[in-house]
Amino acid sequence: IGRWLGGRLKTYTPAVLMGVAFLIGTLHFLRFNEKSDDPSRIAAYLKPRLAPSETYFGMNGWQIAYHLLDRPVPTPYVHSSLLFFEHHVRAFQIDEAAEAERLLADPTLTYLCGRVGDLGSGSELKRRLLQVFSPVDTLDGTFVFYRRSDIDRLPASSDK
Repeated sequence: IGRWLGGRLKTYTPAVLMGVAFLIGTLHFLRFNEKSDDPSRIAAYLKPRLAPSETYFGMNGWQIAYHLLDRPVPTPYVHSSLLFFEHHVRAFQIDEAAEAERLLADPTLTYLCGRVGDLGSGSELKRRLLQVFSPVDTLDGTFVFYRRSDIDRLPASSDK
């Protein structure tokens, strides 16, 4: 019986593995096929609005949009969850007030982008940034864009 079972395993195992792989691939495709490409939509919105020396800060992620726009990330905390989730702020001992002031001292930072549903949630960092940035537009009712209110009072930035 062992020889018979071993022969069947040898015969059917590749077909079973291919069937499982096909099923996993199909389910993965179906799950992500309809998912919107938020970073591309954000980049498309900001591209005509940002001067060559300007950048933005994504308050809810979308780090790939910096690459799509060929802009530097304005903070060393590349993933915004490090700045906006309390457990990350505690773990990394981030001084939110100092980071907010560092971001605000950057004259190239002219836009913020966030999710519409997160308007009420606030960290110390977000509260401070929103004192200087004002909402200017929404995109598809999903994203809200803020423009710097004190832009006229900042020193001129130089292109690198």
